[in-house]
Order: sequence, then C-alpha cells, then structure tokens
Amino acid sequence: MNRTFTLHRIDPMSLAKILGVVYGLLGIVGGAFVALLGLVSASFSRAAGGLVMILLAPVIYAAVGFIGGYIVAWLYNALAPRVGGINFSGEATPGS
Repeated sequence: MNRTFTLHRIDPMSLAKILGVVYGLLGIVGGAFVALLGLVSASFSRAAGGLVMILLAPVIYAAVGFIGGYIVAWLYNALAPRVGGINFSGEATPGS
C-alpha cells in the first residue's frame, strides 16, 4: 500500500557531504578524460596539463559539489515552509 510523504527539511551538511563525494567521483572521470585528450594530442604541454587535471579536477568538483549541496539544502529549508515540501509516495518495507 503506497503512502504519500512530504520532505520538510534537508540536513545541509548531509547533502553537502553526499554531493561532495558524487561530484568528486565525477571529477575523477572528467579529469581522466581531459588527461586522455592531452596524451593523445601531439603537444607535451597539453599532456602535462591533462595530468594536472587528474589531480585538480576531483578536488575542484568535490568542493563545488559540497558548497552547492549546502546552499541548495539551505534554500530548500528556507522555502519549503512557505511553498510546501516535496511530496513523494512509497511503501514501508519490513523491518523499517
């Protein structure tokens, strides 16, 4: 039997940590892609820049994800009481 739930509040630090990790993982993929393009190119400077991206992209992406997640949760918490939370439906699983 499906029930409707409303999300009233998001813990900002919790969302920030999750998005920081997710964006950091995306940064690894993006940095590796840029590094691969740099290695395929004929220029040594592009290859070196690509290797730097392997190191910098995950850190930059994780920082942006963390800060963005915190801001989004803060905005949600400020606006949800005024406009209503997010409604979703689901069912309870055994043991929960």
